[in-house]
Amino acid sequence: MLPVQTDNLVRISLRTANKVDQDCIDTAITGVQGGSAFTGSGTSLFFQGAETVISGSGSIGQYDIIDSTIKIERFNYVPDSLFVHPNTKAFITRLPHFTTQPHYGEAVMKEGQLAAPGLFGEILGLDAFASINVPGFTRNYTGTYAAAQPRALVASRGRTSNILGQYSPLGFFVERRPLTTAVKPLEERDSIGIYVTIRYAPVVVQGKTIAVIHTLTS
Repeated sequence: MLPVQTDNLVRISLRTANKVDQDCIDTAITGVQGGSAFTGSGTSLFFQGAETVISGSGSIGQYDIIDSTIKIERFNYVPDSLFVHPNTKAFITRLPHFTTQPHYGEAVMKEGQLAAPGLFGEILGLDAFASINVPGFTRNYTGTYAAAQPRALVASRGRTSNILGQYSPLGFFVERRPLTTAVKPLEERDSIGIYVTIRYAPVVVQGKTIAVIHTLTS
């Protein structure tokens, strides 16, 4: 009495969506402009005036986020999105800069109205997303930054215009064959096999709209 076909369709849909996500992130990482990838420090300036590194493998600091936005702004683009692994998100949410008001006034991280999957707030004007598809502690890469293990990205995805009012997207997604599903009887299992196919290509048009923070502090 179990909904076997429905369950299998949900599972294969999630696997397909995650594969598309990973390919888009890989393309963004390998398409970043030279000089816009840097090693994270994990450093933040606390209210008592001390620059402190939060300990822990993969920590990310206030300075890292600020420096990554500068990498994009120097080319006259407006950074609007931050993508991190859930482990990296944990370090962000531990920083008082983004979650408390006693020493910093209004919290920089704005919670609520999560309009997109993975969106957990807004930091320094950036929509902040967390996903296991962002390289963290478990995913290995074969692209340009394979040895560095990049773990956070900041990008201008076209949510806002640049100073000149121009629309400057990071890139685009080509769908060469739309998503289709098919079923096939599996007589040997007395069941039904479900297959999903799609052909696509993510493309980075302007690598200057991406900044990558890699080798975060251990």
